[in-house]
Amino acid sequence: MATFLLSLPLFRFSRMHAQSVVGVPISLVFGLISANITAAVMSFMGQGMKWFSNERFCLVLYTPPALLGILVFQVFLNSRASGQNLERLSYRSVHLFFSAGAWAVQGLGIGSAGLLWFVSLFTGAGIVTDWVWGDTEVPIASYVLGTVGPLVLGTEVTASLTDIFVPLTGRMGSLPPVDNIIASLTTVAAFYAFPMILPLSHRFGTRALKTLTLLVAAWSILVCVIFSLPQITPFDKTHQKRFFGMHVENITSGEYTLQLGVADAAPGFEKLVNDVASEFGAPGAKPTLNVMDDWNPDWDVLYPFSQFVTSYKVSAPRPEGYESSWQKIFTVKAYDDMLDFATGTRKLTLKISHPGLIWTVIAFDAWVVDWSLDSPPPHGVARHHIKEASFYGTNEWSIRLEIKVPGLGAGKLTHEPLKINFVGIEEKAMWPANGSVV
Repeated sequence: MATFLLSLPLFRFSRMHAQSVVGVPISLVFGLISANITAAVMSFMGQGMKWFSNERFCLVLYTPPALLGILVFQVFLNSRASGQNLERLSYRSVHLFFSAGAWAVQGLGIGSAGLLWFVSLFTGAGIVTDWVWGDTEVPIASYVLGTVGPLVLGTEVTASLTDIFVPLTGRMGSLPPVDNIIASLTTVAAFYAFPMILPLSHRFGTRALKTLTLLVAAWSILVCVIFSLPQITPFDKTHQKRFFGMHVENITSGEYTLQLGVADAAPGFEKLVNDVASEFGAPGAKPTLNVMDDWNPDWDVLYPFSQFVTSYKVSAPRPEGYESSWQKIFTVKAYDDMLDFATGTRKLTLKISHPGLIWTVIAFDAWVVDWSLDSPPPHGVARHHIKEASFYGTNEWSIRLEIKVPGLGAGKLTHEPLKINFVGIEEKAMWPANGSVV
């Protein structure tokens, strides 16, 4: 708060001062727009996720276009301020941006105000230096002071952000705009690490600013061309593509399907699905995109990670000479089933038998009042997924449930059937753990 209030006397009520102050967040917005346009173009050209194989590639790819957007706005601002000392005003505006941002974030109780306040200390020290030794230009010492803090802390913040969010964003599936997310993250991190680019761009005059903007534009294009080369790929030995394939037998309907999914947005997945469908699918079968919500039972073995998987479903032919026995041995049965009219609940024990299967999951919609799990059930009607994670050799497990039955005892003497989806993985058919068996 004190840093922000001490910054206010640096400015006067004039159009130029107002444009300079507002120009700092607008410069960031221009950088975000430019970087996101680059991300969209790369994705449209089939060159998305080229940043995934190295946590620092996103900085190399998206920092130049972000800088280009910032400089483009500085060119516009320069054209509106002939003869004005934009360098000094921009320096002070950067300081006001970070001090005001720290005050606002602290007031909202977000808890990250220290990152902004830390930068304002160094930019404030640079302004004091400018007061003492400044002439027509901001002294070099002010730039050194205003750069050291943001660059040191910004480098640490950027390294942490990219180490966390590059792998995480790359596994979000193909539907989220992952390239745009990373481009935005890179722009904000770069702006935080070197905000002095704003005043520095006005130090050498209009001609130098326009020349620098053209050079950065050429740099941005060159970087995009380099990242479009086939030698740079989204995946390598340490950043492997995760492809999920399941041959699913529905023991209720007798249907066989291939379930094919990925957890990234890299190009080429649709072509791979079509190739697999033509080779292994039923004659004339066309892949259909799955709706990956809580009610997709085919992927319950991976729930809740399945929410990040983009998957297709392909009808598959019945294996020749195959006689299924799973309908007899993979069962879900209710025991000790009772209705309590006083509480309006149904009490039962579900027993799941699954010899030869692992990672069994049951899923159902109900208002569970109580169950035999450690954590209490959520309130109200909800979709429940209950997973059993024992290894091969455990053939049975059970769970006790108490389910609310609306209207029971108040004119209603029975209950609706509890519909349960149940799924498991055949242990001897898993790859690569049992590749020699498959």
